[in-house]
Amino acid sequence: MVIERLKWRIIVIGSKATNMSYIYIAITIISIILFVSYCIMIHEKEIWFIMLAVAVIIVNIGYTALALSKNIEEALLATRISYLGAVFLPMAMLLIILNICKIKYHKLVPVALLIVSIVVFLVAASPGYLDIYYKSVELDKYNGCTVLNKEYGTWHGVYLIYLMMYFVSMVIIVMNITLNRKMKSIIYVNMLVGAVLINIGVWLCGQLVDMEFEFLSVSYVISEFFILCVYFMIQAESDVVNSLEDKNSLLENHNIYDKEYSIVNIGEDVTLEGWAGLFITHSNKKSYGVKVDFSGKIKYELDKNANINNKAINTNNTLKEIMEIGS
Repeated sequence: MVIERLKWRIIVIGSKATNMSYIYIAITIISIILFVSYCIMIHEKEIWFIMLAVAVIIVNIGYTALALSKNIEEALLATRISYLGAVFLPMAMLLIILNICKIKYHKLVPVALLIVSIVVFLVAASPGYLDIYYKSVELDKYNGCTVLNKEYGTWHGVYLIYLMMYFVSMVIIVMNITLNRKMKSIIYVNMLVGAVLINIGVWLCGQLVDMEFEFLSVSYVISEFFILCVYFMIQAESDVVNSLEDKNSLLENHNIYDKEYSIVNIGEDVTLEGWAGLFITHSNKKSYGVKVDFSGKIKYELDKNANINNKAINTNNTLKEIMEIGS
C-alpha cells in the first residue's frame, strides 16, 4: 500500500505584484543591521557568530534574488546563493552553542564540519549541472515573485539528513545543559532553546506545507537576534565582574608607596565646616595612595561630649607615613 504525503500549498496574496520581494529585502536589511550591531556592541568578537551573521545575510540575498529572477538561469544561481548561506549556518550555530555552554571540543571538529558542509553545498548547488538534487525545475510566478517548481532527485535527502543531524545535536546539547544546570542564567538557556526550536518548527512546517514564501528567512533572523542577546547579556555580566575585580584588586594592595588612588582637591574659596572638616578613613584597614591638595579653610567646634577629640583634619588613625607635605 502506497501512502502519499499530503501537502498543502500556501500562496501569499498581496495587492502589489512585488509584495514578497519587499519582504525579502526588508529581512535582508534587518539581518545586516544585526551584524553591524554585533560589530559595534560586542567587544570580544566570536568568529562563529560572524560566520552565522554573514550566512543569514547570504541566505536572504539568495531568497531576494530568486524572487526577482527573470529566467531559469538566474533562479538557479539565486538558489545556489541561498544554499551557500543555509549550509554553513547550522554549523556556525552549533559551534556558537558549544562555546556559550563552555563545552570543549577537539580543534579538528570545525575543520571536519567545514569539509562536510562544503560537500553538502556542492550537492545542493548541482542543479543546472547534474540531476542528483533536482531532477527537473520549472519557473513559476506567484504574486509577481519567481518560484521554482522542483522535482527532487535521489540525493535531495542528503541535505535533509544534514539539517536533522545538526538540529538533533543542538537539542541534545541544550537539553543537557538545562538538566544539569550548567548555565549560570536560565535566561541564556531560554534564548538558546528559542533559537534552536524556532528553526526546527519552521523547517518541519516547510516539509509538510508547500509554502511559496520562505519563512526560514524570518526564523534565521530571529535565531540570530536571540543569540546576539545572549552575547550582549554575557558581556554585560562580564563587565560587572571585571569592575568588581578591579575594585578588589585596589583594596588588596599593600604597597604604601602607591600614589594617587584617591585624590581630593579643595580650592582656596572653599570653607569646610563640621565635626572634622576633612575626614580620611580606610577601607578594610587600608587607605594607601591618598592625596589631598588643600588650599581652603576649615571651621570646626570642639565637641565636649565626644569620647575622642575632633580635629580639623582627621585621618582616623590611618596615617602611616607622610611622603610629601605641601605648603
